[in-house]
Amino acid sequence: MQSKIGSLLEDELEARLVDETPLRASWNIPPGARVPILLEQADDDGALERQIIAARWGLLKPWNKEQREAFQWRTHNAQAETAGQKRTWKGPLTSRRCAVPAEAYYEWEKITEKDKRPYAIRPADGSMILFAGLWETWKQPEDEQLIVTFTILTGAAPDENAGGVLGELGRIHHRMPLAMSSEMASEWMNPVKLSEDAAQELLKRVYAGAYEVARGWEVQEVSNAVNTVANDSPELLDPVEPEVLF
Repeated sequence: MQSKIGSLLEDELEARLVDETPLRASWNIPPGARVPILLEQADDDGALERQIIAARWGLLKPWNKEQREAFQWRTHNAQAETAGQKRTWKGPLTSRRCAVPAEAYYEWEKITEKDKRPYAIRPADGSMILFAGLWETWKQPEDEQLIVTFTILTGAAPDENAGGVLGELGRIHHRMPLAMSSEMASEWMNPVKLSEDAAQELLKRVYAGAYEVARGWEVQEVSNAVNTVANDSPELLDPVEPEVLF
């Protein structure tokens, strides 16, 4: 039986849910969790089909021997500036590109060495974010089952003096996940195998458009409850009153 969240994603993303892994709504997703990603693959007739697949957040390569290596090397994010140079990302960049849908994401502003303030960042119009990602398949050594894993590409955040939401993003953190317009996402997900140079040019265009997408976001401080992964409810996205320091 298909989950409610699966049906909602199919309607929202105009894609087919192809994985039998149950999907559930979550408001506090850690690396290592299985979440839906969006990609395109050719069907039996050679036509492109947009698919929703449950994938593990933290990209694993065929040479990885165990899942914890994704945590050891922190492969849940990939720096766009070097993605075309490092062997972990070069292959997926040329032919295994995906989009990662989300309603919002969290970022933490460093106040002191021990104090970080969480913010929820999301489109002001309530639409879906589509992050640029890369995917890979990995064989579990214990049962040889193939699982899909992925990473989200990140880039430098805007200058904190940029003003508006871009300035807020730059003030909170020096990096940001790269989001795409729906048009850019369609081009990004096309599974055609590109040369390394062509793939790098495509990534540059994603990078160049990310700030424009982010202009439509809003940034709101949220409760420190999001710092604990066990907390997972819609209330985590509720804004709180900014802390007054003076």
